[in-house]
Amino acid sequence: MTLRKQVVFPAVVCLVFSTMLLFGAIAAEAQEKPVFTEYRGVSLGMTAANVREKLGKPEQSSDTEDDYEFSGDEFARILYDENKTVKTISVTFNAKDNKTPTTEKVFGKNVPPADDGSVFKMERYEDNGFWISYVRTTGDDPLVILTLQKI
Repeated sequence: MTLRKQVVFPAVVCLVFSTMLLFGAIAAEAQEKPVFTEYRGVSLGMTAANVREKLGKPEQSSDTEDDYEFSGDEFARILYDENKTVKTISVTFNAKDNKTPTTEKVFGKNVPPADDGSVFKMERYEDNGFWISYVRTTGDDPLVILTLQKI
């Protein structure tokens, strides 16, 4: 083997390997960024007063939670911590139409259903301090329950 082949081949292998590592790190970083971070302008950490300003008067209210009904097909429960800031956003949709968020809108990727047609996905975003879960039930009147919660 010539000196040129002894130097060039390892250099090319190192370059290819380094490029693969770089793109892998970029792809991993892109996956760590949440797609769905708020609901109707309400985000984790927001004050109860700001939530009520955004969503209006709740159907039921207390120091620890507000319940909203936007239609017969969309309900939201906002839970507050001891500082009266949002710690959990839980929304239930009647999933009979295409207005219901999909896993692609929530996570940025499609999540295939289980054999029975149900869908479950939970993703922790440690760097952002919260997790998101997505549940889709089966049956004639499926529901989608979407929850964001502080870690």
